[in-house]
Formats: sequence, structure tokens, C-alpha cells
Amino acid sequence: MFEHKELRLLREILELEEKIYNFLNNHFPIMHITFEGMDLDMDLNLVLSPTAGALGTPVETKADGTPFVFDPTQIQWSVQDPTIVSFVQNADGTAQFKPLAVGTTQVGVVDKATGATKAVNATVTAGVQPNTMDITFSNVTT
Repeated sequence: MFEHKELRLLREILELEEKIYNFLNNHFPIMHITFEGMDLDMDLNLVLSPTAGALGTPVETKADGTPFVFDPTQIQWSVQDPTIVSFVQNADGTAQFKPLAVGTTQVGVVDKATGATKAVNATVTAGVQPNTMDITFSNVTT
């Protein structure tokens, strides 16, 4: 079947492939975004309201799906249209998002150390206004 030299060469190739896989797995993570109570990489939907908001958390995984621990000082968030959604970046790498106007924009995050990036859509919709009733009293004489 195979000669001793061929088997040795095949083992060396497999060892080299394993080293390459481990290098790529450990040095090129995949970026995801999660918002409170939502699955990974789901678009953000907010209602235009003074109390509305969402906490965005970057999640990086290795190619094999295991967690990758990032340096929070290297995380940078962005919003394509800051007139629709604003954000404040926190020291732990998360960001608090607030709706400003009805519309859709992109929210993005990048790990400057690894180059991993992710963007999702953020849609702000008008809140449902409660029904109101006006009562007008007039002078009534009896």
C-alpha cells in the first residue's frame, strides 16, 4: 500500500494542517452582536420612546464555535445614521443604544485587535399613542 516514507510524509502533512487550523482558529475570531433577550445577530427593533433602549454586547467566537475572550478596550461600536439611533460605549465593550427618530440604520462593532466585525440593522418605529378623551365642561345653570 504505502511505503514508510509516504506514511511519514502524510503524518507530517496532517500535523501541519492541524497547526494551521489551530492558528486560524485562535487568531481569527468571528464577531457576533447580541441585544438583551435576543439571539445572536438578530436585528434590533426599538419603539420611539423616551424609555426605550437596548444594551448591545459583542460576542466573539473562534472558528470552532468556542468563546474568544476579547480586550474590551479594542471594541469600537458605530451607527451609520446617528440621527436615528445614538449609543454610549461602556468600558466593558458593551454599548447602550437609544432611539432618536423613526427609521432604519446599521449598527456595527469591530474588534480593532483581531479585525473581526459585525453589523446588524436597527429599526426604530413610532410608538402607539394611547387613546385620549377630552372632556369640556360648560357653565350649566339650573
